[in-house]
Amino acid sequence: MTCTCAYNKPSWNDAPAWAIWLSQDEDGTWYWFESKPILIEEEGFFSPSLNDKYSILMCKIAKNGKKSENWINSLEKNPNI
Repeated sequence: MTCTCAYNKPSWNDAPAWAIWLSQDEDGTWYWFESKPILIEEEGFFSPSLNDKYSILMCKIAKNGKKSENWINSLEKNPNI
């Protein structure tokens, strides 16, 4: 899946080694995720998802960006994986 809201999107070249997913929240903030996050549309953000109760989830702010009306379509998988 490729992000259609590429304005101000972080580069995968800057991603931590563990990052597999990238998304933008409604406020414009971009995040790296280790596991595919869950969209919480009514709250305006993507949330780390638990694959199982023993998972240690990695999530990190990638970049503070500008708000995008298309943030909901920002979820993108690392193209290098």
